[in-house]
Amino acid sequence: MDTSAQSRGKCERRAAGWEHRSALWAAYHGDARATTVLLGAGANPGASSDTGMTPLALACEAGSTDVVKLLLKARADANQALRNGETPLMMAARTGRVPIMKLLLAQGAKVDARERYHVQMLTYLRKKLSDITEGEGSLLDHSLILYGSNMGNSKQHLHYDVPHVLVGGASGQLQGDRQLTYASRSVPTGNLLLSILDKFKVGVDRFGDSTGRLEGI
Repeated sequence: MDTSAQSRGKCERRAAGWEHRSALWAAYHGDARATTVLLGAGANPGASSDTGMTPLALACEAGSTDVVKLLLKARADANQALRNGETPLMMAARTGRVPIMKLLLAQGAKVDARERYHVQMLTYLRKKLSDITEGEGSLLDHSLILYGSNMGNSKQHLHYDVPHVLVGGASGQLQGDRQLTYASRSVPTGNLLLSILDKFKVGVDRFGDSTGRLEGI
């Protein structure tokens, strides 16, 4: 395996759209000395890539406490989010960087901030489908959207107790305005996917590790 090629590929992907902003690279590598030099030369601690990635977010993800301290001292915004809504605190929490989490909280990081981008995209898609007339209803009435996660507990990589949302009428096969719950830690996501396939007349008896079909879908 060519690990050097993999590393180059990773760096190239990271660099895309960053316009070679030096502060981003210094934070990505957790380089406190380079960050000090750049900030002293007037680098913007809130500079962002085309995806909204900032030096502070990268330092949080990399676990570089020293760089985080430098950026916060230079007045980097502890709540500046990526375009997907993820904040530095979320990134630090996701990777278990407790010391960095404490630094961010001391600078006013919001503990109740939420990543809203994907939910907003779901809302946008639902409205677009609802506005398109098809037959005696809308395209949404004849569609079925599955939105959710692939894990119930990402730390343990468990695919039980996974929250999902079904949007659309599936040509009259799906009743809306309901919340359905099932026995905890006993129903794999495959059961939901198998039940959805039934609505599209796909004749299979098993999907992945499914153990049966969901009642009430």
